[in-house]
Amino acid sequence: MLVVTTWAPAESPRWGDGLPAALLWLSLPALWLLFSLGKPLRVFRLHLADAAALAVFGWHSAAALVAVSHGMPRPAINSLWLWLGLGACYLCIRQAAQRPCDARLLVAVMCGLAAAQSTLGCYQSLWGIPSARSEFAASADRPFEVVGLSLPSDSPLRLLFEARLGGDEPLGGFTLANSLAGWLTPWIVLLVWIIGDSARELWRPHDASPPSSRRLKKKNQRPNKTALRLSIPAMARVAGLAAMLLVAVFTLVRTGSRTGLAACCIGVGLLALPWARRAWRSGSGWRRFPIVAGAVVIAGAFIFALTRGGIASSLKSLHYRFDYWRTAAAIIADRPWLGCGPGQFQQAYTAKKSPPAGEEPGDPHNALLEIWATAGTPAALAWIAFCGLIGLTAFRAARPTGVSAQADWSPEADAQGPSQPQKRSPVLGTARWRWSVLGAVQPAMAGVAAVLIGYAIFIPVSWMTRAVADAWLVWATLPVALLCLGLLGDWVQRGRLPAWVIAVAWVALIVNLGAAGGIGFPGVASAFWMLAALALNAASNETSTNAISPNNVCTGKTALNELTSPPVCPTPRSEHTAASPPTVPSSERADRRTNGARPAPVVLALAISFGLVYACHATAYRPVLQCSAEMLAAERLSAATDPLPALAHWQAAVEADPWAFEPRAALAAAQFALWRQSPHPDRWPPIIESLDSATARAANWSAAWLWRGRLLLDAASVTTANGAPAAPRASADAAEALRIAVQCYPASPTNWAYLAVAEDRLGLPEAPQTARQAIALDADNPHRDKKLPEPLRRSLQAITLKE
Repeated sequence: MLVVTTWAPAESPRWGDGLPAALLWLSLPALWLLFSLGKPLRVFRLHLADAAALAVFGWHSAAALVAVSHGMPRPAINSLWLWLGLGACYLCIRQAAQRPCDARLLVAVMCGLAAAQSTLGCYQSLWGIPSARSEFAASADRPFEVVGLSLPSDSPLRLLFEARLGGDEPLGGFTLANSLAGWLTPWIVLLVWIIGDSARELWRPHDASPPSSRRLKKKNQRPNKTALRLSIPAMARVAGLAAMLLVAVFTLVRTGSRTGLAACCIGVGLLALPWARRAWRSGSGWRRFPIVAGAVVIAGAFIFALTRGGIASSLKSLHYRFDYWRTAAAIIADRPWLGCGPGQFQQAYTAKKSPPAGEEPGDPHNALLEIWATAGTPAALAWIAFCGLIGLTAFRAARPTGVSAQADWSPEADAQGPSQPQKRSPVLGTARWRWSVLGAVQPAMAGVAAVLIGYAIFIPVSWMTRAVADAWLVWATLPVALLCLGLLGDWVQRGRLPAWVIAVAWVALIVNLGAAGGIGFPGVASAFWMLAALALNAASNETSTNAISPNNVCTGKTALNELTSPPVCPTPRSEHTAASPPTVPSSERADRRTNGARPAPVVLALAISFGLVYACHATAYRPVLQCSAEMLAAERLSAATDPLPALAHWQAAVEADPWAFEPRAALAAAQFALWRQSPHPDRWPPIIESLDSATARAANWSAAWLWRGRLLLDAASVTTANGAPAAPRASADAAEALRIAVQCYPASPTNWAYLAVAEDRLGLPEAPQTARQAIALDADNPHRDKKLPEPLRRSLQAITLKE
């Protein structure tokens, strides 16, 4: 599922691209509970952070349900299920990655995906985008003709396409380069740790003296020296991982994301901080020099990240961020409890936007402000509490307690946890040896199977979504992902992944989310919730390991069951009662009689899980899929001269999705095109009904009301054969729609300009004042693409002279 979410991310809830992945995430707990009936069930221990996460998802869902009634219902419903899918992701990882080896396997799979995404990004940046640019230069209209579009040279969509094509920033499998950079950030930090941890195998304690009888007598008196172990496989693994790290860093630099580069520098600096502290305290000069040199390098990289592209460009980008955050604060002050609603930020932003600001972003480029502005203050406080509890738990687990968690490491102990040393029988020792061999092969095979299944599921998901990368390009990166997973196989079996390291990578991602945003994008947000779950699981394991003492030791079951089930911790026994059997509480005996799980809670959770899956399918997945299919068929028929055959498909699209704006707007446009061919007042009411139905599902969207007003202005100029108006009250309806557009976006000179035109046609006395307001806003607007067209400006000047 992580593979599918990474390759088919959704960065716009309006189109429902992430609904297939969300439905699969919601189905996963249901399937797990279904197969767990009648079997031993090892459920993770609840933490306060889990309650905070539940509060975040619960309040966010309430805000989405409220937004359905007063905003755009389809983006709100899609956001609701996308976030609940992220909650299922967090729950599944909390349950499935309780053991350290499972956590390392998940990290290895994600590092393999990072290598695959980086390889695709290098291909796009070095060859794919330049070749597409040269093809577009040879035939500028050919790319649009392939997809059935006819865009003039001054069209905003065409200008945006040409601007994107003019850069070499890779996208990977994402829609935005910043999203790719933010997603790569934590895995680059973890790759740095894995390479350092794997490089430890190249060094081992070694006694330089030859094994002679004379020197053997003094062997215990001379200190051991550390020497390089020339292990070809270990050196090859480190070299291969270092090469993949360089490719990932190169892709990150090519994205041009200052926030991603700065977050990586912060993460690597935090990783090196414990080692630098220990080395500095040793007092030796030769150890302090690498610390100073490394600090200079990290600081230089951080400064380069902030000033990449020039100081002026960095300040301009920071100025845009301040505009986003200032407007988000205004939205929060206006709606502090439930926010503007998930999927409604862009519409609420235009209502509070200042005139000089030129962009209308879909999110405030800050994770906290996004949650705060769209879901309200309680959700923001719960998210802050969640992050604080995860960080505090990881910090407490990292504190030294006198007992090292890695002191007596073994694959069996890693797979199960701490256990009391026991005298092994020959049969038990053979069984353990066989299990260790299987344990060495099983992680690698599980990782390969997960990657292959994820790549296979991506093919049908890409057909149902607007995936950026083609399926054949994604499958071309499969060997890279498998190679990286193979290089990490030994680390998965015998490596280390402390909770504080996961927390550092998580903090680096939070730093990126703090300035680039993306907490609502499933591709990026899934990494956030995954790392949070892994950090919490690892901290819980390390806390239980550090709590071991000679008088309080966890004893497991016997024989092979000891290796596959969680340890049972009896009450500490004194030396006088050491021979007595441990006392098992009655509740634990009841759990054992029911195979470790009580049926009633499992059945209740199963019913809730299947209920969520059905609700997601009924309200989001099925309507969006059927509506998209009907709209695609209608668009193909609309290319013909006669738009009549497409009406049936537009009507079917409207019936398929009762909450979507797009099919109703398209139906109204098709009806209007047919009405223009033979205009008559009797055929006008169905068009008004379609317009009312469309704008009712976009009540706070300025673009929808502007589109309606312009269409009505066009209809007001149409007359019948006898010279009578073919659309009664079209001018009045246009003025009313344009007034709503101005209320939704008061800083737009275009909205004021068309409102002035409508008022002038009605002969209203306020038309000249409205025209002057439009001209003033246009003069204050420094952005060339937001300027009024010259014919419209001349019309406004003519209106002002009528006063």
